[in-house]
Amino acid sequence: MRQIDRRDFTTTHLGIPAHVSYSDSQLPIGQGQSISAPSLHAACLELMESHARPGALALDVGSGSGFIAACLSLMVGAEGRVVAVERYERLLEQSGFALARSVATRVGTAEPSPSGGHAPLQPALQAGRRLLRIHNIELLLGNALEEPVLTAVAAGRQFDLVHVGAAVREPPPPLLALLRPGGRMVVALGPPAAMQSLTVVDKGHDGAITQTAVRDVRLPPLAPPFADRPL
Repeated sequence: MRQIDRRDFTTTHLGIPAHVSYSDSQLPIGQGQSISAPSLHAACLELMESHARPGALALDVGSGSGFIAACLSLMVGAEGRVVAVERYERLLEQSGFALARSVATRVGTAEPSPSGGHAPLQPALQAGRRLLRIHNIELLLGNALEEPVLTAVAAGRQFDLVHVGAAVREPPPPLLALLRPGGRMVVALGPPAAMQSLTVVDKGHDGAITQTAVRDVRLPPLAPPFADRPL
């Protein structure tokens, strides 16, 4: 976390001042979403540290500002991969520029533009979904619980760890299926309008699932499949 400048992920059109960016509190980032407090980020990263080894494959669901994806990118190293899924296109682009400033610049993979700063992000498609690639990070647009997005996320892979940046009542079966045996999920479990438990969900090598509650948290609910589809 000391290597990633939090201000890169909070300086948005909302005009967050520098001193506020570093406070231990959640901050708005647009689209009705927020970046979690640094203390919660630290708690989540500590719980994932044992599985975010160099070469690991990590999934960040509801990646929002991109800060957790940035930290995981450094933890898994150049041989690893972070797949970050965000359902809001504006946040996807916002976090893409933040990751280019922070991670790609640090590891020397950011391409400067002729006028200074960074070159425009070049989107691609993966299984029909919009995708941005920055260093060892894949930023994917969509709801991770929808089948077309799951197909694009998986791409024949299973993940060593899954971070869910929103609350659910139970670990989502589609995301558990993406977790390899021996893998770990960190997620807030509980009702959407009350306190939840930050929980470690481990999948044993035999496929058995165990859950360990760590601390109380309060996060917004994870959007259900097709939440953005008009009625």
